[in-house]
Amino acid sequence: VFTVVEEMASFPGKNPEKELMTFLMKNLHYPASCAEKGIEGRVVIKFLIQPDGTLSDFEAVSSPDEELTQAAIDVCKKMPKWNPAKQRGNAVKSYFTLPVTFRLN
Repeated sequence: VFTVVEEMASFPGKNPEKELMTFLMKNLHYPASCAEKGIEGRVVIKFLIQPDGTLSDFEAVSSPDEELTQAAIDVCKKMPKWNPAKQRGNAVKSYFTLPVTFRLN
C-alpha cells in the first residue's frame, strides 16, 4: 500500500475536487441527535483505494462524535469507484484521507 505516489488517486470526473464536494453535499446526512445537541466539527476519514478504484477499510482518524463518524463513513461507502493512484504507470493501492465537516447553520 502506497502513501506517496507519482499520481494521487482522485474522485471521478473532470473536476475531481468540485465533484467530490458536490457529492458530499448531496449525500451527507447530519445525524438528528447531533443537530439537536449542537454537536458539530470535522471528522477525518482514512480509506484504502484499490487498483480497480473500489474503496475499503474506512476508519476515523479523528472525530468529535461517534454518530458524526458513522455518518461520514456511510457517505464514503456510497462513493463511486475512484481513479486509482499510479506508480510508474501502474494502478496501485493507496490510502486517502478525507476531512468531512459537519456545521450547523
